[in-house]
Amino acid sequence: MRMGFLFTQMFWGIFLVLLGLVMIIKVVFGIHIPFLRLFISFLLIYMGISMLMGHFTRKEGQRSIVFDESRIQAGGSGKYDIIFGSGVIELAEPEASQGVTRVQVNVVFGSAVIKIKPGTPVKLTVDAAFAGANLPNGNQISFGEASWQSPGLDESKPYLLLDTDVVFGSLDIMTE
Repeated sequence: MRMGFLFTQMFWGIFLVLLGLVMIIKVVFGIHIPFLRLFISFLLIYMGISMLMGHFTRKEGQRSIVFDESRIQAGGSGKYDIIFGSGVIELAEPEASQGVTRVQVNVVFGSAVIKIKPGTPVKLTVDAAFAGANLPNGNQISFGEASWQSPGLDESKPYLLLDTDVVFGSLDIMTE
């Protein structure tokens, strides 16, 4: 099973039915069942077993790294997430036919290295909270927002628009 099960209609339907049954049992029979505690306990057990079985790891073709370490070859626009893991994201140069290539990278409780090929025109924004983000020009940010663009960026030509968010994590952006 995957953690995506927690966000399905079936899961929430079963959850609400069980919650209703617990309420009926409490009112009719006077038996108190600590449903919330039991639910959280079973959820933690489910998550632990899923991690042990490897269900949190990144599969080919996905754009997320969760509880794992991996490398992503990013081509074109897209959104990439690294949560409780670490990864290297290698960005491709923008194609002339695409115009602006928009890439969003979110790092939460993890670490990421974003590699940009030298000479690639880039416009970059970084939002950080309790984080350490290193920009290509050597600037560092822990809180707030920072931006950077490659020298000689011409916004009338194709370029890479990179938007990153880092929360309780680290991010290194390299142009090497």
